[in-house]
Amino acid sequence: MRTPNRHTLRAAIVLLLALLAVDLIVCQQFNRRIDASVAPLVLGAAAVTTARVAVVFFHSMNKQGVLAPGQISRLETARQLYQRGSVAHILCIGGARPQQGLFGSVISKEWLVSHGVPASRVDADTASFDTRSNLAIAARELAARPGQTAVLVSTPAHLYRILQWLPMTNVPVACALAPYGGFFPWWDAVNHEMLALTARRLLSERAYAALIGIVRHRRAVVKGTGAADY
Repeated sequence: MRTPNRHTLRAAIVLLLALLAVDLIVCQQFNRRIDASVAPLVLGAAAVTTARVAVVFFHSMNKQGVLAPGQISRLETARQLYQRGSVAHILCIGGARPQQGLFGSVISKEWLVSHGVPASRVDADTASFDTRSNLAIAARELAARPGQTAVLVSTPAHLYRILQWLPMTNVPVACALAPYGGFFPWWDAVNHEMLALTARRLLSERAYAALIGIVRHRRAVVKGTGAADY
């Protein structure tokens, strides 16, 4: 097999760096749109009496059921909301992996209880497994709480998509921002959301559902970290 010469290798590196630079610029522009959309709904520190339930959207876990740092970040955000009195209840949704005998929301509830939140104050969904099914569960639960503000807990990028896809309910909605955890998690999340939004606009419901299944399987096999809901 003929090996690439130095000129070809240099050209490939330059092209790769150029693509990365373009991607970063696009990510930054998209991030401005995210901030503009989500920021007006961020729950203020003084909001104690109106927000009664925090809805924590699942991130991911590995094949042994160990929660990923991204999920810990969301749970810690919800725990702080409860401890300061901003919410009275926490609903964990997503992460259903019945084929593996794992339910991410149940594991999330166990984490919250082990970190000081009373078990009676946490519910765990065992049916939803991606953002679309997360939202179906969330809409049902929110509709059952008229007059109460629901606080959606996730990263800003994920919340941007959630707010666009959330079915209309009679429940006021606020947002609580879970930290990304660094540059690369931010970059991965923003790219993920751009791809998800683009795919949903271009593909039929059936094709999009099939794509989600393929992507989730590959993430679980290649990375060994389990499938992400977000």
